[in-house]
Amino acid sequence: ALGNLSDNLTEFGYFAYVLRGEAKSRINLWSEAQQDFQKALELEPKAAVAHWAYANMLAKTQHRTEAVGELRSLLTYHPNYIPGIVSSRNY
Repeated sequence: ALGNLSDNLTEFGYFAYVLRGEAKSRINLWSEAQQDFQKALELEPKAAVAHWAYANMLAKTQHRTEAVGELRSLLTYHPNYIPGIVSSRNY
Protein backbone atom coordinates (compact mmCIF):
# COMPACT_ATOMS: atom_id res chain seq x y z
CA ALA A 1 0.00 0.00 0.00
CA LEU A 2 2.87 2.40 0.75
CA GLY A 3 4.16 1.86 -2.76
CA ASN A 4 0.96 3.30 -4.16
CA LEU A 5 1.60 6.70 -2.57
CA SER A 6 3.25 9.47 -4.51
CA ASP A 7 6.75 10.39 -3.38
CA ASN A 8 5.61 14.00 -3.16
CA LEU A 9 2.93 14.44 -0.50
CA THR A 10 3.46 18.18 -0.07
CA GLU A 11 -0.01 19.05 -1.37
CA PHE A 12 -1.46 17.11 1.58
CA GLY A 13 0.64 18.96 4.16
CA TYR A 14 3.27 17.97 6.67
CA PHE A 15 1.02 15.49 8.48
CA ALA A 16 0.94 13.20 5.43
CA TYR A 17 4.70 12.80 5.81
CA VAL A 18 4.33 12.09 9.52
CA LEU A 19 1.78 9.37 8.82
CA ARG A 20 3.90 7.79 6.10
CA GLY A 21 6.97 8.01 8.33
CA GLU A 22 5.06 6.22 11.08
CA ALA A 23 3.98 3.50 8.64
CA LYS A 24 7.53 3.03 7.38
CA SER A 25 8.84 2.87 10.94
CA ARG A 26 6.42 0.07 11.73
CA ILE A 27 7.87 -2.05 8.93
CA ASN A 28 11.47 -1.11 9.80
CA LEU A 29 12.14 1.11 6.78
CA TRP A 30 14.11 3.42 9.05
CA SER A 31 15.95 5.46 6.44
CA GLU A 32 12.78 6.15 4.48
CA ALA A 33 10.89 6.97 7.66
CA GLN A 34 13.61 9.41 8.68
CA GLN A 35 13.33 11.17 5.31
CA ASP A 36 9.58 11.54 5.78
CA PHE A 37 9.91 12.94 9.29
CA GLN A 38 12.56 15.38 8.14
CA LYS A 39 10.34 16.50 5.26
CA ALA A 40 7.44 17.00 7.67
CA LEU A 41 9.66 19.19 9.84
CA GLU A 42 10.91 21.09 6.81
CA LEU A 43 7.31 21.91 5.93
CA GLU A 44 6.25 22.67 9.51
CA PRO A 45 9.30 23.17 11.78
CA LYS A 46 7.24 23.59 14.94
CA ALA A 47 4.92 20.59 14.43
CA ALA A 48 4.70 18.82 17.78
CA VAL A 49 3.59 15.48 16.40
CA ALA A 50 6.38 15.47 13.80
CA HIS A 51 9.08 16.10 16.42
CA TRP A 52 7.55 13.50 18.73
CA ALA A 53 7.22 10.79 16.06
CA TYR A 54 10.74 11.47 14.79
CA ALA A 55 12.13 11.30 18.34
CA ASN A 56 10.41 7.95 18.89
CA MET A 57 11.85 6.55 15.69
CA LEU A 58 15.33 7.77 16.65
CA ALA A 59 15.03 6.15 20.07
CA LYS A 60 13.90 2.85 18.53
CA THR A 61 16.97 2.86 16.31
CA GLN A 62 19.32 3.52 19.24
CA HIS A 63 19.95 7.17 18.33
CA ARG A 64 19.12 8.40 21.81
CA THR A 65 21.16 11.61 21.67
CA GLU A 66 19.34 12.71 18.53
CA ALA A 67 16.01 11.63 20.05
CA VAL A 68 16.64 13.81 23.09
CA GLY A 69 17.48 16.71 20.78
CA GLU A 70 14.17 16.31 18.96
CA LEU A 71 12.30 16.21 22.25
CA ARG A 72 14.08 19.36 23.40
CA SER A 73 13.05 21.10 20.19
CA LEU A 74 9.51 19.88 20.66
CA LEU A 75 9.30 21.05 24.26
CA THR A 76 10.82 24.41 23.35
CA TYR A 77 7.91 25.04 20.99
CA HIS A 78 5.26 23.17 22.99
CA PRO A 79 6.26 22.92 26.68
CA ASN A 80 2.93 21.36 27.69
CA TYR A 81 2.81 18.64 25.01
CA ILE A 82 2.08 15.62 27.20
CA PRO A 83 3.47 12.88 24.89
CA GLY A 84 6.73 14.83 24.63
CA ILE A 85 6.97 15.27 28.38
CA VAL A 86 6.36 11.57 28.99
CA SER A 87 8.85 10.53 26.29
CA SER A 88 11.50 12.88 27.67
CA ARG A 89 11.32 11.08 31.01
CA ASN A 90 11.93 7.73 29.28
CA TYR A 91 15.07 8.78 27.39
